[in-house]
Amino acid sequence: MSTLNERFGINLMELRKKSRISQMELAEKSKLDLKTISNLENGIRQPVLKTIWKLANGLNVSMSKLLDF
Repeated sequence: MSTLNERFGINLMELRKKSRISQMELAEKSKLDLKTISNLENGIRQPVLKTIWKLANGLNVSMSKLLDF
């Protein structure tokens, strides 16, 4: 069974790939560090609300879409 962090990371990666952007592009659009994006997608880092908001804006999706897994 996967952890919450891992499930969030998988969903984030799928949404990013669906948007056809790289981790670097998402980092730039969401104003986050590339390492943060990588750590989130790999389930290493736990996202905080502000980060989820920035990611949603960078992906042009709702916050709930990022949390729908």
